[in-house]
Amino acid sequence: MKLNNKNSFNIFNPQIYFELFFKPSSFFQKELAAPKLYQYLSIFLFSMVMARGRIELKYFQKIIPNPESPLKHIYENWLYFWITLIICGLIGSYFLWSTNTKFFIQRLQWSGVNKEIKVDEVRTLFSYTTLIYTFPIIYISIFQSFT
Repeated sequence: MKLNNKNSFNIFNPQIYFELFFKPSSFFQKELAAPKLYQYLSIFLFSMVMARGRIELKYFQKIIPNPESPLKHIYENWLYFWITLIICGLIGSYFLWSTNTKFFIQRLQWSGVNKEIKVDEVRTLFSYTTLIYTFPIIYISIFQSFT
């Protein structure tokens, strides 16, 4: 993936996401540079999705066997659920932004990347790849909230 300093990435352009999901090889051959705001947003959404998975796990472990649990209010009220997701997403994104870079560089080197990798390139690549996992789950969560 080649990066440039232009703000050529537009988060509202559906063509970018179509290429990201269905033509990832052509997507990563383009010269795209995501502004830091979009990188923060994608990592924040990824952290929210990870928190959603943990919340669902705790729901099945704690609430279903024990319906009188005090955590029941978080799981039964969508407002509390989204507030919890946002708080956990903020906390998780801080840790991902600050610590995950080293681990992602290691994963890239295990995958065969032989050149020296810059931290900005790694964060951009990580933010793009998390969108593949994040968007469907966020859309499903929003849909479930309104149905």
